[in-house]
Amino acid sequence: MAMAVVVCLVAAACGNKAGPEPGPDPSSTAVSKGPPFAGKPTSALVQRAEVATLVDDLAKEKQIESSHIGAGGSPSQVYAKFVAITKAATEAEMVALLQHESPIVRGYVAEHVAEKLPARLDSVVPLAEDWTGVPTLNGCMKGMDSIGEIVVQSLCRSRDKEAGAALLSISNKGGAEAARALECAAPSEPKIAAEKAVTALRGEVKPMDEVAYLNVLATAQAADPKEACALANKRAKSGDASVQIAAANALWRCGDTESRDALERLAAGKNEVVARYAKASLFLLVPEKRAALWTDREVVREVASRLGRVLRSAEGAKGSLALAEALALEHPTSFGETFREAAVTPETTQSALRIASKLEPSTTAAWGAARTGVIAYLSHAKDPAGLPEIRRSLGAGNSEEIIYALRGVSALKDKASRGAVEKLTKHSDKYLANVAVETLAAL
Repeated sequence: MAMAVVVCLVAAACGNKAGPEPGPDPSSTAVSKGPPFAGKPTSALVQRAEVATLVDDLAKEKQIESSHIGAGGSPSQVYAKFVAITKAATEAEMVALLQHESPIVRGYVAEHVAEKLPARLDSVVPLAEDWTGVPTLNGCMKGMDSIGEIVVQSLCRSRDKEAGAALLSISNKGGAEAARALECAAPSEPKIAAEKAVTALRGEVKPMDEVAYLNVLATAQAADPKEACALANKRAKSGDASVQIAAANALWRCGDTESRDALERLAAGKNEVVARYAKASLFLLVPEKRAALWTDREVVREVASRLGRVLRSAEGAKGSLALAEALALEHPTSFGETFREAAVTPETTQSALRIASKLEPSTTAAWGAARTGVIAYLSHAKDPAGLPEIRRSLGAGNSEEIIYALRGVSALKDKASRGAVEKLTKHSDKYLANVAVETLAAL
């Protein structure tokens, strides 16, 4: 389960609950119909007693938790049990545990393999069809996911090229997660994903899958843009709002009269959410529309998010990087999402450095600032050229920006920042302070 930085920091999202409520027994819960997973006991998967003891201890738990939980971002004891396993087990043992009878163990291990072991992703692909349900606590938010959903979600978050290939394998197998897997494969496998999406949309598919396939076309350029635009235009007339939204997303790539008319119609419609997405596409497609839309923060945020999905692909960055940089500098309180998960390329790094050098560290707790996004990118890129700006962000007034800067310090082993990190261990934001403690340990 991904660490929900924003959710953890916003205490209001948790109410006044001190901790998770007891959940159902995950071994008897199924999110969707399907054959039960035939798991194996610990003794059949690992032979070393010190690892087996840790695994059995984790298997007793009733829910999967992120590293920090609750309003104060307290360290999770359940997550700590899993970390102990990762430190004691070999890579081969971790892969073997994907077959464990406990969905708690399988879920944690599946996420670990999907995000940390790119060479072993073929071993996690079969679990995309595991529909065993498992309660989750992600930061402050409770949920119920299937193991298959956890696998796909984890692969979707990965930036490794191998994750794209694994997602394509899941998509090729069909099943409930096929369309979602293809959507997530689009940034790393744009050509293949776009063609598969076009092929699917030529026929009749259920609305949820239509949304995923249209989102592929919003992210990746199809080989035949004219056909892709025609398919999106057809879905823009749907009576399903979610399909209309996805169609509006895809139509930002279409400059023909029919597509622009469709966007204008959706933008003027009564459904405010559909209208927002249509306006975001018009913002990108028709430069003269931007002046009138700058004041609509929801539209601007969607534009930032849309460009962020495109920049996750190195190929997409080639055509959209200049626009993303210009918009980030023009509207620095937004566009944090644009660079946060962008594919690491020399050109994108230079763009991020230019933006960071022109913007001061945030002085308020506002979310989504452009500088915060580029610091997140520079921290992930692990380029020493980003260190001066990462260090500057340690003194920001925005917890989100500081946390990303701490991650950069940790990733680059920047011992020169030890003094600044030590001060942050006493920060009033408990979650930030915990991250600072972890960063100090990494140094």
